[in-house]
Amino acid sequence: MANFTRKAIKETFLELLEERPLADITVKDIVEKFQMEVLYPGADFETETLTITDVNRPGLQFVGFFDYFDPRRLQIIGKAETMFLKSFSSAERRKCFEDLFKYEIPALVISRKLDVFPECMEMAQKY
Repeated sequence: MANFTRKAIKETFLELLEERPLADITVKDIVEKFQMEVLYPGADFETETLTITDVNRPGLQFVGFFDYFDPRRLQIIGKAETMFLKSFSSAERRKCFEDLFKYEIPALVISRKLDVFPECMEMAQKY
């Protein structure tokens, strides 16, 4: 997988914007550009467009704070979020992911080849 940083995402969006308008850039385009592995493609994986170039790391959302949350952003779970979620019980993690996926986010990226929580996959399939 390519380097998935805020800077790299912005640069990738700029490259794609040279080819087509923002409204035509899809989650699939980002997946292909960064050579990501898709664990669970949503029903609209190939057609879901990205309307903003910002990303979010959902640590605050995992404790229930959704004020000012913008569900249009790509959601990225890194090592900090993973270690935080490991401190939760399975039921608590399930609720965290359910609350996040209820917002119909465009995609959730698990970085650094970190293990995916079963509760995450369960809620991705549900929503």
